[in-house]
Amino acid sequence: TARGDGYDVGSMAQNVANRSRQNLKDRASRNYAIVERLAPDLNVQPTQTLAAIDDIASRLEASGANANRAEVGVLRGIADDLRTSGLTVESLQTQRRLARNLLRNAGVDLSASEGRIGAVMQAAQNELEAGLSSNPNALDAFRRANAIWAERSQFTREVSQVFNGTRNSPLSPEKAAER
Repeated sequence: TARGDGYDVGSMAQNVANRSRQNLKDRASRNYAIVERLAPDLNVQPTQTLAAIDDIASRLEASGANANRAEVGVLRGIADDLRTSGLTVESLQTQRRLARNLLRNAGVDLSASEGRIGAVMQAAQNELEAGLSSNPNALDAFRRANAIWAERSQFTREVSQVFNGTRNSPLSPEKAAER
């Protein structure tokens, strides 16, 4: 039937997108594991990252403390975590994932906050790269992992969400087939 064909085509497109995202995640994770094996004691003071968080949070508070309360709270939470534990490869991965989930759960428009969170994560990435500068193999693996993660993020925005929708607004297989 036509309904079955649309469902099958859409379901196949969604499965391919999901497997591709998972493949990219697995590749990045393997490279991050290499970094952790080659530089197991890497833990840097997140000076630039904390400065980026403080700057962004201050600007958000100045432009509307109540309107931006959720995003500022997430940013301050990240800062508190980093002050306590320092900055590691694992904490970068955790904060990337956690920040978006916390913002989404708080009802913050991710399209508006994506650039600000990206600036914080870029500062953290830069500090970790500096911490790995004396270990070229670990640094190469870290850069590869970050490039793959960026590719995964781009794939999610440009391909996966076209067929799957977003977490809060998923598409049915039939709708995916129409795309």
